[in-house]
Formats: sequence, C-alpha cells, structure tokens
Amino acid sequence: MATFKVGIDLVPVSRVERSLRLFGDVFVRRFFTDRELRAMPRKDALHMAGRIAAKEACMKVLGAGWPKIPWTSLEILRDAAGRPVVRASGHALAAMDRLQIKEISISLSHDGGLALAVALGVWEEAGQ
Repeated sequence: MATFKVGIDLVPVSRVERSLRLFGDVFVRRFFTDRELRAMPRKDALHMAGRIAAKEACMKVLGAGWPKIPWTSLEILRDAAGRPVVRASGHALAAMDRLQIKEISISLSHDGGLALAVALGVWEEAGQ
C-alpha cells in the first residue's frame, strides 16, 4: 500500500528580488546549483522564487529543513517535456532513503507576485 506526504510553500517574489539586489551571486549560490541554473527557463526572481518554494515544500515532505538539508541538496530540474522534477543528493537523499521515499513529485505556480509549490512524497509502507 502506498503512503503519501504533502508539503506546500509560498514565496513572495518581492523577497527574492530584494535578496538578489542585496546579495547577488552569493544569494543565488546559496540556493541553486549550476545544473539548476542551466535548467531554469529564465534566471529571474519569479522562477527562482518558484524553485525556492519547491525546495521548501520538499523539505516539509522530508520532515527537516535548512540547515539539516542544504538548499543545494535538492535540485529542481526539468524533464524532457519541461515539467519540474526533483533530484535529491547528499542529506536530502539520505532523508529520502531513511524514510523510504521513492520519489517526490512537485507542481509550481506563479501569480500575483507569489510563487507556490506543492510536493508529494511517495513511499511504500514497511512490509509491502
């Protein structure tokens, strides 16, 4: 029997705009890997806010956030059709293994100056 856990997060785009203005590349490198930046359709505050929200939503699925799970141990990439996908490494992957989560699916949305992400963690119950 499959078990699910949901995480959701909302990020104001203005907060990311302000951080980009104040901290520039230091801010970008804290949250994103080179692979993520290459996969991002546009490297602007709107798209970055969506990916930060996605990472937060994933952390909620994993039951731990920063600093236990570094921002860059969760990458928000794109599949062949352009849909966002999660790639976990390091501490995030260890948490997934510990919880026996098979995958985390995400959905992103942007509207009215806000970025929203929902993450769904899926795993099999013990003994299944």
